[in-house]
Amino acid sequence: MSRLGRAEKKLLKWTAAGIAFIVFVTGAYQGIKFYYQWEAENEKVKSLVAAAQALNNSGDFAGAWETLEKAAAIRPDWEEVKKERAITAMLWLRSIHQGIMQRENKISDVADKLLQALHDGAAIAHGREKADVLAHIGWTNFLKFRDGKRNVEVEENFREALSIDSSNGYANAMLGFWILFPGGGNGNAVEAKKHFELAKVDGREGKFLRKLMLWAFRNGNTALQYEPEIIAQVNEMRIHKDTLSLIERMQIVNDTYYSDDETLDSIFSRLTPQEHLLTFFYLTRGIDMGGRLYLQFIHAMILEKMNDYCGAVQVYKQIASKKSYDEFMFKDKIEDSIRRLSRQ
Repeated sequence: MSRLGRAEKKLLKWTAAGIAFIVFVTGAYQGIKFYYQWEAENEKVKSLVAAAQALNNSGDFAGAWETLEKAAAIRPDWEEVKKERAITAMLWLRSIHQGIMQRENKISDVADKLLQALHDGAAIAHGREKADVLAHIGWTNFLKFRDGKRNVEVEENFREALSIDSSNGYANAMLGFWILFPGGGNGNAVEAKKHFELAKVDGREGKFLRKLMLWAFRNGNTALQYEPEIIAQVNEMRIHKDTLSLIERMQIVNDTYYSDDETLDSIFSRLTPQEHLLTFFYLTRGIDMGGRLYLQFIHAMILEKMNDYCGAVQVYKQIASKKSYDEFMFKDKIEDSIRRLSRQ
């Protein structure tokens, strides 16, 4: 072989080596670039999850959901993202309960995406956390049922949750609500109350659970006498310093006190007279009592049951002094009470 041939061969070797080195360096650079990009994306996802948690804490559940959607687009398989999406879905769903009575909230437009997040969360959760998620899957299906979609599982989800955590507050309270819901559960008030009592043992989200129990009785089968249970639940909410809007309280007053004598007797016997007076004031706070003779009449009856005869007579006389008294349907009862109590 000539010297030129040997030189060409040597050059080719060096060229190949150079190319291999360049490929190696380029690959290494790309690998390092990919690593730093991966790390940057990880940090972004962590930041998005933290932002979503802050939004949840502020009550902006829709904002938290949108933030987590961005995180899921980057790391859809991250357990932290799935867990936070399920938490956000549960918080959002529990906020929708505010429209149960007025039917002002519809869940159908968001239910499916929330359900998927809940199913993803249930798949990675265990124990009580899994039962929480399953209960909220049932609650989502109830809200869809309320919106007219009847081909959904509701009770099955609650009972599956209870098979994992028998004292789960969400599953018990939501199942009790479902049992009493017209067209939903079996309407067995004894069974519903059992689940409500078990829900109290859980000790979490007491305000939400107490309001859910209240609405279970208010929204229940009207053929059953739930008025005493409503008063008892309102009394418990008063004790825990829960708040009810003026509209809600006026609705409860109309639901309970404007009843027949037998129902009123049941209501009065459900609490001690002292408790009932405080609960009555709790419900009527902000309501103008001046022209509401019937509510003044209820007030006087409660005072009478407290053996505060002087106070009762004073209220009865105030009613009798009103211009509309002559047309008041309980006029005879008031005059009889004034005569009777004045002799005490």
